[in-house]
Amino acid sequence: MPKQIQKILFPYALVVLFAYIGFSLPLPILPKMFLDSQTSISPHLSYKLRMVLLGTVMASFPLGQFFGSPILGSLSDRRGRKKVVLLSLMGTTLGYLTIAFSLYHYSIAGMVIGLIVCGFCEGNVTIAQSVIADVTGLDEHKHRKPVYFGWLNICISLGFIIGPLMGGVLADSSLVPWFTFATPFWIAALMTLTGILVIAWYAKETLQLHRVEKIVFFPSLSGKLKAPKIRLFYLCNLFLAIGYFFFFFFLPVFLERQFHFSPAILSYEMVYTSFSLMLGVLFLIPWLSRRLKPIEVLCLFSFLLSVSFVAVVLPENVYALLLTIPLVGLCLGVVITHGSLLISNAAESHIQGQALGVLTSVQTLAEIITGIFGSILAVGIFTMPIYIGAVMVFLCGILLWLQMKREMKC
Repeated sequence: MPKQIQKILFPYALVVLFAYIGFSLPLPILPKMFLDSQTSISPHLSYKLRMVLLGTVMASFPLGQFFGSPILGSLSDRRGRKKVVLLSLMGTTLGYLTIAFSLYHYSIAGMVIGLIVCGFCEGNVTIAQSVIADVTGLDEHKHRKPVYFGWLNICISLGFIIGPLMGGVLADSSLVPWFTFATPFWIAALMTLTGILVIAWYAKETLQLHRVEKIVFFPSLSGKLKAPKIRLFYLCNLFLAIGYFFFFFFLPVFLERQFHFSPAILSYEMVYTSFSLMLGVLFLIPWLSRRLKPIEVLCLFSFLLSVSFVAVVLPENVYALLLTIPLVGLCLGVVITHGSLLISNAAESHIQGQALGVLTSVQTLAEIITGIFGSILAVGIFTMPIYIGAVMVFLCGILLWLQMKREMKC
């Protein structure tokens, strides 16, 4: 990576790292927080109601993100990337503090409100992707765009490695008596404050051409984002995101129910998956970008990802996870990067924030769907959400394959 671009991207990438550490801190403790009758914050409720409540909490963050991401993306096209990132980080800090106070007082409603606020303000990845689009506008940097998007996903992966490990420890009162379910959220607030300082002191503004149009709250319904091709790519990303969020959200439930994994062991599993994802970004993406088009890569690895989901839940031997989980991680690193890349390449340079903001809304819509309906599916058969996820990812591959056939005929 050229040093000039590295200096520009580093502060934004670091903020993305902090954001995903904060986001993933509580993930290994959520099943225990709601499903374990001895430690649940709602032990008086039935298991089915607690499972639905878990799904509602999972859906709260993406619900806020669904509305916030296109607004913040459009704002960053008008007011600049740096200003909007600072604004979003301030809101995220307030949200984490709200969650921590709510858990201290056993208020699930306050936790949901705090997660919605955090989700609404979580525009860091969208804006960081827009920064990459800004700095790769010159022809000599365009061929590096998949690699830069991949490096951003490495920061996300690192967040999912560090965050669950910290979360599993920070919520364990057997290690430190004053650790509670609220402790990870206090730490998330501190990390977000650190992100504010990094952006304020070190980040550079990369937006050259400011938009003058009015901010559109749902830009996917208007303008140049109505083109059939980019709308197809949004649909593919929706299917893809439903698939991998079903896996992300309900693999811990599967492991806790099937193998009785503790929060600490669940955090190790998340680290293992994220490490595999990083390997995919570091080694597979540069190799693939020199040989295949982004649509070809996404099509192929969508099919592979679908198969890998099924491979995780079929074996009854816990040690089979040592082989199947890395396969999932490798495929995830490729498909998440190329899903964003398709949208960025299909959108014009002056609407990158808007286009990628809509993509985030599409992905968060998938989170909402998986959080609500996945918990209902899991009440009957706890592996069902992962199987449905495999089907959705397979559908993404079929749509992309049909699009490639149409392009070959033209």
